[in-house]
Amino acid sequence: MQLVTVRPIQRWEIWLGKWLGLMAFNGVALGVCSAVIYFSLSYHAGRLSEEQQRRLKETVLVSRSSVTEPAADRSLEIEAIFRERMKKEEVAKLGEEYVRSKVGEDVLMMDQVVNPQHMRWWNIDLPKWQQARVSKGVTHIKFRFFAVEFQRGATYKVMWVVATRDGKERWRSEVNLAANATHEVSIPAGVIPENEPFRIECRNFNDMALIFPLEEPLEFLFPDGSFGLNYVRGMVILLCAMGLLGALGLFSSSFLSFPVATFLGLSAMLLFSSGNLIQEVLLENTLGNTEQTDGPPDAVRKLDRVMLPVFRFFFWSPAGDVRCLTD
Repeated sequence: MQLVTVRPIQRWEIWLGKWLGLMAFNGVALGVCSAVIYFSLSYHAGRLSEEQQRRLKETVLVSRSSVTEPAADRSLEIEAIFRERMKKEEVAKLGEEYVRSKVGEDVLMMDQVVNPQHMRWWNIDLPKWQQARVSKGVTHIKFRFFAVEFQRGATYKVMWVVATRDGKERWRSEVNLAANATHEVSIPAGVIPENEPFRIECRNFNDMALIFPLEEPLEFLFPDGSFGLNYVRGMVILLCAMGLLGALGLFSSSFLSFPVATFLGLSAMLLFSSGNLIQEVLLENTLGNTEQTDGPPDAVRKLDRVMLPVFRFFFWSPAGDVRCLTD
């Protein structure tokens, strides 16, 4: 390092040169590894049967986009129900803030619950030029639901229907699915109308209500490009992340010892890779299992008091919500 710094160049030029050299090495290594993985995947996929190759190209080896139903504005409905309930003297005693919050919860629950022998539909809006292209290919719907009374190993019969906004059916499929799990249902090509709005219906044929949480809305998945382009985009994102970690490592090594700088770089890498997990922990406000009726154990509660403030410090945003470093 001393032999380099005696030359008439600025210190920042030294760090820039080292970072560019590191990025060049990372780029070559990542390019070779990604090419080997891509061609190996293509080779093994070509040895599958035609049906298996078709399913692989429709669900895995494809770049897909998703669209959800726009969030409905229920403020007028909530206000109308609130005013009606406040007319009752025994309800008015509870206070306006409490009654308004309960009315809001009840109205939002109506958008999530599909009662027995009832149905619920999601209006899907796509640009006309995009919808005409989407209608020619295989699409999917991705969703998650819960049963009011969960039974381990039980399945629930539901029917999925694609129809126009006026209720004219274009396709239906009856499936038996497990609750508290994420599912994908395939929609054949040619089902989605080319030039008119459509909706997706769920019909509940069970003896209990099903809940489709608003936090995990139904997604309509459709292909928007080739797997190769999406693969290259993913590698570029990975290279950018490596560049950021490399810059952090070089910066820390300028004023820290090698072991400490290495530890800082590994900690940053762990933080980046665990962003979604930490986000979930902050949303649930515990490191333990939230499904336990008696709450988390005392050891977990003590750990929560230490780790949750640390996570909030790194994942704090001015908007007041939880942000994820990996998004």
